[in-house]
Amino acid sequence: SVAYQSDGTQVVANVPRFEQGKFGKAIMVEEGTTNLLRNPFFSSGLSGWGIQNVTGDNKIYVADGVAVIKAVDASPGLYQKVNLDVGTIVTVSILIKRTSGSIAPRLRWGAGPVIGEIEISENGQWVKYSAITDVGGNGNLIIEPSIAGQVEYEIKAVQVEQKPYATSFTDGTRAAESLTIPTAGVLNPQEGTVECWVYFDANSLASNRGSFWIIGAAKSGYADRLILQLLG
Repeated sequence: SVAYQSDGTQVVANVPRFEQGKFGKAIMVEEGTTNLLRNPFFSSGLSGWGIQNVTGDNKIYVADGVAVIKAVDASPGLYQKVNLDVGTIVTVSILIKRTSGSIAPRLRWGAGPVIGEIEISENGQWVKYSAITDVGGNGNLIIEPSIAGQVEYEIKAVQVEQKPYATSFTDGTRAAESLTIPTAGVLNPQEGTVECWVYFDANSLASNRGSFWIIGAAKSGYADRLILQLLG
């Protein structure tokens, strides 16, 4: 299925997603997920979204998959309601960029209380914000990016998914991804060496935890696996 990079750039189906990381580019492989929002990338304008407090010089419009919100004398914003069973755990995520003003846009959901607030840097970079919440009350989850005050900001790639963590944005449903490496001319499946880095935190290295060993096939008796064994 179609996927998106962390900055919202679309990657067509059956093409690897490359993300710039600390050690260079990496291929991103993710599980499947479904975005419960309608028109979350604003590809159909503001269809599916409610609009509030657009009066006077306040403005909300869509350009190239980005919703632009200008606040002057009120709290203009967009909202969308999702009906879910009470107690459902979901993760809300959004990309926000402030383009003018000094007040941070905020994302709220539920029955009105502000759940999170983001300080957007003055250089106009996209910042992703995500948080986990459960659906209470009447089972309605209301997504409302808005702010009162002199500010202009942009939002895109809004997502609500039934997971206790955020995955990357999808405009609908993303099929589970997989990475296949052909062995012909690349790998010899009959022989080779497997190696890895293992990180131990302070708790695992405590004196009462004993020693750790990586045991290969010859010592473990298993022909196809590595074992991390605690010897105490």
